[in-house]
Amino acid sequence: MRAVKQVLRNQTVAVRWVKGMIVLCVLAPLTFHLTPRVAEAAELMAGAAKVELRLPAKIPLAGYSRRHGKPSTGVHDPVSVRALVLRDQDTTVALVSIDLLIIDERLYAAVQQRLHQTHPAIELLLAATHTHSGPGAYGQTFLEKISMGHYDPAAFDALVTQIAQVVAVAAETTEPVTALRTAVIETHGLVVNRMREDGVVDPELVAVSVDTR
Repeated sequence: MRAVKQVLRNQTVAVRWVKGMIVLCVLAPLTFHLTPRVAEAAELMAGAAKVELRLPAKIPLAGYSRRHGKPSTGVHDPVSVRALVLRDQDTTVALVSIDLLIIDERLYAAVQQRLHQTHPAIELLLAATHTHSGPGAYGQTFLEKISMGHYDPAAFDALVTQIAQVVAVAAETTEPVTALRTAVIETHGLVVNRMREDGVVDPELVAVSVDTR
């Protein structure tokens, strides 16, 4: 039992280390020359944008394999894509979050290619919220078709276009950053391990605040 607890403790430490390294790798190139709280106006720029996704009608839902690709019946709550672009003299990074089940290699590559046609210097970090109430029909592999419904090129192109557009808007509306802050709190009951009641969870919630003029 002691050995099992030690393994779980090591896994928790590993999860936190990986998460910290991701934040460090993304922000370090932009913030290594900043004070912990305040950035000089000439050093760091930031822009943000958000749009609600406009998709073909009756698109299948992603994450409901038992629906067998049946079309959706309407919109209860809109899904959206959000982008934060950070830029200094040497590096431009776009942090993008979209209400999808997953981001596969093909979707990422298509967005990157579309984006680089107009903004070749932007490094892209694209992540899905892993919602099971979002659009499907954008995956082509066997397992993706089971969980998302049959592939629809119109749905795929709509996602690519709108992700690239929101990044472009954020990149073209950057303003000088006056403060860059981070905070971490430990949550209780927000995250559970569905496989094992005593399994590893990551209870930390990380927030980043970017203030502009």
